[in-house]
Amino acid sequence: MKWLIAWEPESAEGIRSKADLFEWIASYAREQGLVADAQLVPGLLEERESIGSTLVSDQLANPHLQSDTVLHSAVVMLKLAQPISGWEGAEPIERFMVTLLPAQPALADVAELRQWYRKLADSRVANVLSCGQCEDVRQLIDMERE
Repeated sequence: MKWLIAWEPESAEGIRSKADLFEWIASYAREQGLVADAQLVPGLLEERESIGSTLVSDQLANPHLQSDTVLHSAVVMLKLAQPISGWEGAEPIERFMVTLLPAQPALADVAELRQWYRKLADSRVANVLSCGQCEDVRQLIDMERE
């Protein structure tokens, strides 16, 4: 399981929409060696979005996908410098917890993710992810995964 933090990356400065975000995620996932075919990623993320809300809080969304094109299970905490509008009718959002899973993820990865998602119910955890500083988010992830 890979845990990555992309905090206001320069490569994301042009993101202005959900479509831009999904393209950035595809590119980032390719650069990190997480996917075999980055061209599939935006469509897979959009398909998942059409099923139901991925909004976790007013400032945090959880776009995610599970597919054969994913090579390694990963969570990418992304904080944009400028929020994007139009996320399921919410206020503009700048934070995303992107989750990528292979079609057949390792059982250890599934268990780790299950535990992590349960911790999101804790308002302290959700608050740090929604509005904490980069170091706070990093420390939370390290601490909660232990």
